[in-house]
Amino acid sequence: MKARRCNVLIKRQTKTNLVEAVSKCGIYEHEIPIYVELYGEGNVTQFTSYKTELAGRKGRSQHHKQTDEAVNYPVVLIDAEPEYSRLEAKFGLHPTRQETTIEAVYGRFSSGKLEGYGTKHYAGEKGIDEQEWVESERERVNSEGDSGWKKKFELSNNNIGQLRRMCNEVGIDFAPKDTKPTLINKLVATTAGV
Repeated sequence: MKARRCNVLIKRQTKTNLVEAVSKCGIYEHEIPIYVELYGEGNVTQFTSYKTELAGRKGRSQHHKQTDEAVNYPVVLIDAEPEYSRLEAKFGLHPTRQETTIEAVYGRFSSGKLEGYGTKHYAGEKGIDEQEWVESERERVNSEGDSGWKKKFELSNNNIGQLRRMCNEVGIDFAPKDTKPTLINKLVATTAGV
């Protein structure tokens, strides 16, 4: 079946009746109707940019704090039956019905509704093998080495004053209004020889 990963923000009520927002990164889009079933319409929002959608949230990783990059995942090919079983195990029994949550949303596996979701939503798009995509992404990230995300993560632990000092030490010009991510990108580009 065809599928695409995505990132969502879920608003849910805690045991003390406080509303908390929880981000789920890298879930499949066909899981969104299941989260809507559990948390209600309007409480599940798909987002495409970390900085825009997660601004002001506590507990974000350094990468999420530093980037406003678009999040794009390819359409991938996965096996429908193991995916149905995975979702059945992940979401378990429906909180108010005598059936599993995935069964409440998509019916039994034999109905073909889960597989139909991918066929309907990604018609005309060619899917790629997910394992191949994961490997290619891993290779891309690893090939960047210290000049890529590892270096950015390292630098993100410094405050803006420390980053400005580092820029001065290596002769990088910067404006007083330059933000922390801008300074990090300038430092990474200089150390990479760009």
